Amino acid sequence: MTRKKTLEVRRQYSEGNYREQPSTGQSANRFTITTGGIKLATSIAHAGAAQGITFADSDFTTAESSCVKTLGARELVYKELQAATDFRLIKVFPDNGHGLECKIVYSSLLHAPNYVAISYAWGDGFDKRNMTLEGFIRVSVNANLYDALMAVRERDHAILVWIDGLSIDQENKAERAKQVQLMDRIYRQATCVAVWLGREMDDSRRAIRLLEELRDNEATGAWIKLLKHDDYRALYSLFNRNYWSRLWVVQEVFHAQRKRVYCGSSILPWHLYKEASEAVWQHESGPYFWKGPSTFPEGPSSFPEVQHLSALGPNSLLEVLRACRTKLSENPRDKIFGVLGLLPNDIRERLHVSYDTAVKSLYLDVAQLIISSTHRLDVIRESMHFPVQVSIVDLPTWCPNWAQVPDYSALSPDLFSAAGNSKAQYEFRDELRKLAVHAIELSIIDTTGIAVGTLCSLQDYLMSFLNWRAHLLSSFDIAEDEETNHPRVHDFCKTLSLGQSLAEKEQCWTEACY
Repeated sequence: MTRKKTLEVRRQYSEGNYREQPSTGQSANRFTITTGGIKLATSIAHAGAAQGITFADSDFTTAESSCVKTLGARELVYKELQAATDFRLIKVFPDNGHGLECKIVYSSLLHAPNYVAISYAWGDGFDKRNMTLEGFIRVSVNANLYDALMAVRERDHAILVWIDGLSIDQENKAERAKQVQLMDRIYRQATCVAVWLGREMDDSRRAIRLLEELRDNEATGAWIKLLKHDDYRALYSLFNRNYWSRLWVVQEVFHAQRKRVYCGSSILPWHLYKEASEAVWQHESGPYFWKGPSTFPEGPSSFPEVQHLSALGPNSLLEVLRACRTKLSENPRDKIFGVLGLLPNDIRERLHVSYDTAVKSLYLDVAQLIISSTHRLDVIRESMHFPVQVSIVDLPTWCPNWAQVPDYSALSPDLFSAAGNSKAQYEFRDELRKLAVHAIELSIIDTTGIAVGTLCSLQDYLMSFLNWRAHLLSSFDIAEDEETNHPRVHDFCKTLSLGQSLAEKEQCWTEACY
């Protein structure tokens, strides 16, 4: 291949002069799009044929690294985004009998055309599908991304969509960091957000039929009681799909002006899924409720109500992180970056977004920001768990490891706050390795009882309570006939109940607790 031809091909690619041509019978450039970006999959590629340039076989029989140097795998697909509000849309063409065909369109959020933003889970990185990009580039993408594009594709006209796996150059860390900060605007400005749950499976067709019934009926307790065992299993499976556990989708759904849910060939409005999900998890009187594969809220019901949390000012960062902690992300940095779009601007501006930042540094910066902006030590609650959290990034004990999903949540300050409204007196030492605080010494713990696990049965809780009660009675030499009205027992029971208000029928803490 001559130097002149190489420069001509580079110029044509960089200027975006992609001409869509029918297949010439020769193999096209083949790339693989992964979480790490676009990779050239084959070294022998006759891309020039689609440009009207003929190459000899010897031109392309070099090693793969040489081919990448000549053609530039990423340069073939991605041009650099210039302005801070620039982003890429994917033009999805209607079915023409040649599989999925798309084209990249560059635009700006300042004057964006109508487009659909896709909310989905990446899925299995080893399951791939082939599609055509720019008319001649064969690209291998995650199967779930491919299926999502196929689901929203129209029959008779092309549409514009935004989907992170293609719209963002995943290999470019600087670009990813910039685009992450635009996610809220991208989903808010979309004409519609398409939620892709995946293909039909696990009797999802039955679950969809049940949701369609809610078009004319309310998801009340009466509706729940009419469900059969197979109905419950189908709904549980639908609401336990991987999509619902993904962290990024929380803000994607939150900012959507209009939402439609795609599952297999079905398309339903979001509110039907939400109504059914809330009904299933709230009405525990269903005859098969406890026979399902899970008794924890999933589906739309698992999404935290972040709207009021975002309005908490300096406290919003901690509370949003707490609310989204059970949601999953592949990159531990995304446990922070994935909630930025849910935070007030003044908090977002104080968080530097970079995928080159060490996880330990990021988590320490976040904890320091929470403490310094709220003047409270509530963040320490999120670092105390049973079993003890194990951190691979060697965090100090006072700093939460947000990548860990604890088996249960820490106490909310709405339930209990020993410090009340007082401001914490603290000092960071040894480059944030230590947190020194001013406190009041109350006493010294000299006896401990049985520790309560996180997934214990009622019998285990009862055994622990009896053990604690025995320690209490023996430590203060309280006879059983004195127990009911003894002030120490009263304090013990009030502590176990977190000081919450008594029910009208209950006269004292001992009665309520026992």
